[in-house]
Amino acid sequence: MEKRLEEKLAKKLQISQAEANRRVNDFKQLLIECIAEDKEFRLRGLGTWKTSLRKQRKGRNPATGESIVIPEAWQVKFKPHKHLLDLVTEVNDMPF
Repeated sequence: MEKRLEEKLAKKLQISQAEANRRVNDFKQLLIECIAEDKEFRLRGLGTWKTSLRKQRKGRNPATGESIVIPEAWQVKFKPHKHLLDLVTEVNDMPF
């Protein structure tokens, strides 16, 4: 998937594959930093990432049935923008 993004970027910007790879990696790193620093990060037309702390809870080991404590942990949720959902629906409803 990433390779395809790099190929499309290289073609669109008329740059080398290596340069496209660097730009995609830079963008990913910036996106990760923004999501980690902010509780909510929105890219218009794409969607919103939200971070939250999931509380400690009780669980069960499915293999042994033993009761365990699942520690609290940070989680990241993504909610796609309506435009993205509409486009995905449109592309996937097209006959092949």
